[in-house]
Amino acid sequence: MGKLSRLKVLNLVGNTLNGSIPPSLGNLSFLETLDLYGNKLERAIPSSLGKLTRLRMLYLGSNQLVGSIPPTLGNLSALQELYLCNNLLRGFISPELGNLRSLVTLSLFQNDLSGDFSFIILANLSNLKAVDISNNIKLVILPSDEAPLFQLSTLILSSCDMSKFDISIPTFLSSETQLEFVDFSNSNIVGRSPTWLLQSTKILILHQNHIMGPLFLPKIPSRLEYLDISNNHISGELPINFSSYFPNLTVCLISQNFLRGNVANYINNLKQLVMLDLSTNNISGSLPSSTYNFKILDLSNNKLIGMLPSNLTGGYQLKYLSLSNNYLEGPLASKYLNLSSLESLHPSGNRFSGTIPENLLLSSQSLKVLDIADNNMLGAIPTEINRLVNLQVLNLRGNHFKSDIPFSLCQLQVLVVLDLSQNNLRGPIPPCFYNISSLSSVVPTLGVNSVIDVDLSDLNGPASFAQEEEVTFAKGRVYSFTRDVLSHDRARFVWKRFEWSNSIRNGAVGYQRGPNFVLLMRVLSVTTLGYILFKEQDAPEIYQKRHQMHQQMKREKMGTKKRKNGWRELQRFMLVLHWAMQSACGELLYFYFSTRAVSFV
Repeated sequence: MGKLSRLKVLNLVGNTLNGSIPPSLGNLSFLETLDLYGNKLERAIPSSLGKLTRLRMLYLGSNQLVGSIPPTLGNLSALQELYLCNNLLRGFISPELGNLRSLVTLSLFQNDLSGDFSFIILANLSNLKAVDISNNIKLVILPSDEAPLFQLSTLILSSCDMSKFDISIPTFLSSETQLEFVDFSNSNIVGRSPTWLLQSTKILILHQNHIMGPLFLPKIPSRLEYLDISNNHISGELPINFSSYFPNLTVCLISQNFLRGNVANYINNLKQLVMLDLSTNNISGSLPSSTYNFKILDLSNNKLIGMLPSNLTGGYQLKYLSLSNNYLEGPLASKYLNLSSLESLHPSGNRFSGTIPENLLLSSQSLKVLDIADNNMLGAIPTEINRLVNLQVLNLRGNHFKSDIPFSLCQLQVLVVLDLSQNNLRGPIPPCFYNISSLSSVVPTLGVNSVIDVDLSDLNGPASFAQEEEVTFAKGRVYSFTRDVLSHDRARFVWKRFEWSNSIRNGAVGYQRGPNFVLLMRVLSVTTLGYILFKEQDAPEIYQKRHQMHQQMKREKMGTKKRKNGWRELQRFMLVLHWAMQSACGELLYFYFSTRAVSFV
């Protein structure tokens, strides 16, 4: 191949090539694009690639390359895109990369890079727009005040070591006026809330750090659209004029902090939002009678009290509502819970009483997840529950239901998880459960994914039923379910808390498409032997999909403006898939973006 001296494009993406990258590729002096993305190539990157002075695109990501980044790559003066991500590269980030004067995109995420890194190295790269060096946990990012020549649109440093940063002190980023996407999550950042950074970007992710104190406001209204500052040490109350300083904000995630105050003030102050997550704080008070334009509202794990409002204004777009683990009481007969748009409803872990209201079964045809576990509900499980034809998860655990199990449950043909444990149920287990294909057929291939849990109930039935290999009885296991956002065979939800000891999901991570949507992944309170949801082997398929989209867009004849917008959205899509692969055991990850120029198929 080294004899093809006039070759301009070499594209071998997404094969199963193994061995090493031939050093003779360095003899292809006319080469402009070298794409070996998504193979099984090993050993070191040959230094001879530094002779390809006409090279503009170098894609070596998602292989098994080892060693350090060759300093000779700094000779590639025409290089615009450098992808060395998702390999096994070690050592320092070569300072010679600062010689790549044409570089637009630098992607080094998911390696084993180490040592100190300062953006001073890249300060003279005036064309640089996107930098992703995330998931290099040994890499120490040094603060820099020197204003560089570049204007970044995307900067991702998540899961690096930024402990030397005090984020309350402005850095060179304060001079970056074109920032759209900044992710510093899980990076050991300390300091108070960064007003300067809140003001200068559109999408800001500071999840899982050590940011403390009240949430300060910027000096002037911000263009921020998406804020994730969850799992920090934010305290105090939300400023009354918060929304006036963030007029474009549509997603606000402040869960797992130490916020206090009345829940009505938060909801009324953030009524322009599409998504609000205030879970796991110290917020108190009674629920207001409006949920405005929220599509996703999570108020779980707070100190809410009182009854549900009998009337409701707005809320007709609400798809996900979690009120779990508060001190709410009274009947569930409220318009709050009877919205036709609801897909996932979680009033579990409260003091609700009474029976399951009939109007909930009549008005919520789109409901896919119903979790009213650990309340004081009583009476019979209504036979009309079969009207929830789209129901995939039904959790009635830990109540006072006293009746036979209705045979009408067998008509829920897409039901994946059924938990009736810790009640006062009696009578036989309906044999027709065996005919619910979604409960039985996926168990052998996905392990403990589909579960019938009737433990601690007074039930009887044919002895042979419990011995069927396709039905699993899970004793003492507790499941909580959340969000209809991820394609997962028949079930489209992610687990909030699970106990799947020695269990790993096989296959690729799914994704959704749409004009505006939110992708959320939550894996919390993992038990001692719990493994990750997604195997690392999923990575090639994810990255290959991103790469195919990139190549398709480049082949299409787009105008300059449309191509620019398309590339921006493609970058965001790449980040979402990249983060989906990083979502192992641990904390809460949220991804949000809109699609404009790229069609996701």
